[in-house]
Amino acid sequence: MQVNATVCTQAAADSLFPVKVLFIVDTSNSMIATDVMGYRSSAVLNAMQRFSGNPAVLFGVIAFDSRIESPTDNVFTTTPDVGRVSSRLSTADRLTDYQGALSAAYTMLSLDMQAASPAVRARTKYVVIFFTDGVPDPQCSATMDDTFSAGVCEVPREMWDSAFTVPIDPSLYAGLQAGQDYNQPEQIYGVVDDILKLQDVYRVAEVRLHSALLFPLSAVNDPLSDVKAFNLNRPKAVALLKGVAEHGQGTFTEFDDPRSISFLNFNYTSVKEPNAIADFFVTNQNSIFSSEALNPDTDGDGLDDATEFALIPALGSGKAAPIRATRTATITATSSRITSAKQVSIRKIRTSRCSRAAPAATLMAMACATVKSSFSAPTNASSIRTATASPISRSSAPVSTPWMCMTPSATPTTTACATSTRSACT
Repeated sequence: MQVNATVCTQAAADSLFPVKVLFIVDTSNSMIATDVMGYRSSAVLNAMQRFSGNPAVLFGVIAFDSRIESPTDNVFTTTPDVGRVSSRLSTADRLTDYQGALSAAYTMLSLDMQAASPAVRARTKYVVIFFTDGVPDPQCSATMDDTFSAGVCEVPREMWDSAFTVPIDPSLYAGLQAGQDYNQPEQIYGVVDDILKLQDVYRVAEVRLHSALLFPLSAVNDPLSDVKAFNLNRPKAVALLKGVAEHGQGTFTEFDDPRSISFLNFNYTSVKEPNAIADFFVTNQNSIFSSEALNPDTDGDGLDDATEFALIPALGSGKAAPIRATRTATITATSSRITSAKQVSIRKIRTSRCSRAAPAATLMAMACATVKSSFSAPTNASSIRTATASPISRSSAPVSTPWMCMTPSATPTTTACATSTRSACT
């Protein structure tokens, strides 16, 4: 057997498979010592340049220290302002707010996914790269164990602009509450988990979060370097960032020299894959399979032709002529055995005269509808009367079918239209 068919699909060129890259870059004061020449900024710009002109690759940037700012205005774009990005990433300011930066990333990703259509989301891959040179600061503990910047952690926010020698902006560290945990590992992992959950919430193709650490050994071992002043803790930073990558289902990378910083080794491959037909099914919708054969169903109504002709007596010419209908009649019964309205789907319907069952003076148009055999016939004479008939068909074999006669107004009648003779309903 040979099947010729045309499959209509959208051309591959018509649909982009976006890859959206979000750089979360540490710009705290320690970066002045660990990345003196600003190689982190060059690494971000190199990645942007690598995919410049590709409409499927978009970039977003979040810079974090004590302030969380986006030089791409919290959106992904194919044409970022590289001058603005470079300027912000080259600026350093005090502390290292991991939790605040990741929370800002969660918000940015959520808004971007909400703005995209379901079809675009299903094709979009998100790559998040978190880059830093140390551990979080401030890091607060409700038990005050191993706590940085204890003053910020203990002093109520409304007093920050007056309680310290150098006033602290009360708008910073939005999630920090006096005497509570902040920037603890479990909180950081929790935000990363929330970012990964966006994949299922918005049904995007993929979300991955990678982490990278800069720990320049030459600068750390140099007695003239300012790195030691920041008390960088490599073992603690490595453990924390490996945990971030694990929760983000990404990779962890460590750079021991700022000149080696590169963001080109991460997986930016789109989720686009070639498709091929795996299975092909053909269904004949104008046939019904029975235990014996494949019976034709010319009008595709679910009732094979032989049964259809058997259910409808021949009209005046002696030829069977199915009259199709898809309406539903509501039949209300008053019998004690039937207590609610019944709906019967009338698949085949014809107008007939019950000439022998009623006097000529009271002839009326009757609709004979097949009823499911489970619709029990009441014994009350004032209710619907049914009878088992053997309608005339092209074959001589009788077919037992429940019938019911009703007037065009769907009012049940006691007149029996179903008998075993051809002339009863002609």
